[in-house]
Amino acid sequence: YIESVLMERIKKSEAPLKFASSSHAFLVNGWIPVKGRKILLQKLSGISENIFVKLEDVHDDEEVPTKMINPTPVRHFQFFLNLYSIPRYNEIDPSFLVFLTFPLFYGFILGDIGYGAVLLVLSSVARMKKRHALIDIMIISSIATMLFGFVFGEAFGSGHVLGFELHSYLHRIEDINQLMIISAVIGLVHLNSGFILGFVNEFHHHGFRKAFAAKISWIGIQIAAILFLLNSLGYTSVNFYITLAIGMLSFLAVIKAEGMFGIIELPSLISNVLSYLRLAAVGLASAALALVVNQFAGNFFQQGGIMIAAGVLTLILGHGVNLALGILGAFLHSMRLHYVEMFTKFYEGSGKSYKPFGK
Repeated sequence: YIESVLMERIKKSEAPLKFASSSHAFLVNGWIPVKGRKILLQKLSGISENIFVKLEDVHDDEEVPTKMINPTPVRHFQFFLNLYSIPRYNEIDPSFLVFLTFPLFYGFILGDIGYGAVLLVLSSVARMKKRHALIDIMIISSIATMLFGFVFGEAFGSGHVLGFELHSYLHRIEDINQLMIISAVIGLVHLNSGFILGFVNEFHHHGFRKAFAAKISWIGIQIAAILFLLNSLGYTSVNFYITLAIGMLSFLAVIKAEGMFGIIELPSLISNVLSYLRLAAVGLASAALALVVNQFAGNFFQQGGIMIAAGVLTLILGHGVNLALGILGAFLHSMRLHYVEMFTKFYEGSGKSYKPFGK
């Protein structure tokens, strides 16, 4: 990879010396975004009337560079694609989806008004000193953390803030079963969004039949499994043979589209869904640690005297460590759910960034 990058730089530096030329003419060949065609023609016509321009559309077999165009808030989340691999020219850009789901996962894990407020202040101060996409991502994620803090009724692990009692719509310690179910549902939605995007990509490249067999069939397997589970628990009464037919037809479609590799991948589908339980589990660990810190500090405060100072120190150090672990853990786990669980369902990447010589 390093060699290819260096060779590309050499070619770029030597390009002006190698333009096809004679004593009367020269030739320049390159890429330009579709929206830049009109400006290109205007600028070249202003230089000379003797410049001939031929514009051609791209072909599927060409290595076309990628220029990602997103609104400003979404553009920050291209940071994750740059870490992973940018999309190919004819592939869906998932930046908008990451913009929606990364703060959701982050806030769900950290989920505390106090921690979110501290993170917002730290990120805002850092943004004053340096502009970076990651800092803007953390600002958005801190706001999501505070919103989930109101849902969980937590501020530094406590149900009270500034003398006001917070109402808990979902208690992260007492309602862990509900949170696990919500995490699994989020996982199903997130994964199947990846399959749908994969269907769009496959349809664009290989047509409807291939796209349906390779992607929608995985959704069919999940539907059959969910129906079988709900029937077993008595929540639904769908005919067993209908459920079996959906599952078998979807299974055969997977084998036809992906062969033995599809059979090997079937168990990973379950592990992918279960992986989203980390949303509740990591958040539970953070909430439990905050509760322990508060209890230790409370014991010190009850003893009075010099122990009050020990209680204050316990709060500062305890919540400081918990916040640091929470910031890092929420970031890494949210990123992993995108890279490992979702992107593998539709995203190939390996795109080449569009970097023009100049304007």
